[in-house]
Amino acid sequence: RPTNAEPAHDHDHGAGGDLDEASAAMLRRVVRQIGQTPDPPRSWNATLLPDLEALPVLVRDGDDRCQSHCHARRLALNWLANEDEAASHMPADEYDRALLQRYALSTAYFATGGEGWTVCSRNGGSECESDDARWLSPSSHCNWDGINCKGGKLSWFDLSDHGLVSDSYLPLEMTLLSPTLELLWTNDNPNLGGTLPAWIGDFQSLLSLGAYNTSLTGLIPDSLYRIQKLNSLRLYKSEFEGSISPEIGNMKELKWLWIHDNHFEDI
Repeated sequence: RPTNAEPAHDHDHGAGGDLDEASAAMLRRVVRQIGQTPDPPRSWNATLLPDLEALPVLVRDGDDRCQSHCHARRLALNWLANEDEAASHMPADEYDRALLQRYALSTAYFATGGEGWTVCSRNGGSECESDDARWLSPSSHCNWDGINCKGGKLSWFDLSDHGLVSDSYLPLEMTLLSPTLELLWTNDNPNLGGTLPAWIGDFQSLLSLGAYNTSLTGLIPDSLYRIQKLNSLRLYKSEFEGSISPEIGNMKELKWLWIHDNHFEDI
């Protein structure tokens, strides 16, 4: 729960310094919950947990490996520990169940320049239907713009045309949403760059993936072809390259495949 500590509004991604005490405690809480989750996706134990356990040292030492997502984690932990007003009015057990989702979403917010989003930024400078729909508001994260839930679990993440800015797509924390997420759209964000990461294959519940009209580049990861429920893949008007694997034929549910206006071979 938030403390009375002064929020550390550190938006300098080059800054070092230790995590404050409340943020460090929140990190331990997040790590404990991830570690206690049964049957986690492979990336949690292989990558996410080691990254989080190394975070305090990376932040303290200003390590070169501490790139934008590392600092997004720091800002998200600070927000959860010191500023998230939902912890004050939600029952403790309810907030505890929501913690990993709010951590994943707040990390994604900071990793994609959320303070400058054109829609529903928390700072009040962007258009939004209601204050509850603003990201990082004290309302349920299921009320935030572009987010839908089923039974309290995220099913829909649609930040199309929000002004996302990143040179590395979305943070690894997105995999915390993978067990239940059915739609992942980041369309019409021309300043969203990077590549589709291998961890996209963790989203075995995904029905629709959209990343068209972005600056995403590179190859399609082999793990994508293992998402058996995927019925819609829309990657057109981006910068993807290479070839489409024959394994795409194993995606029996795929009905919409829009990949034109890229740099693919033999299309």
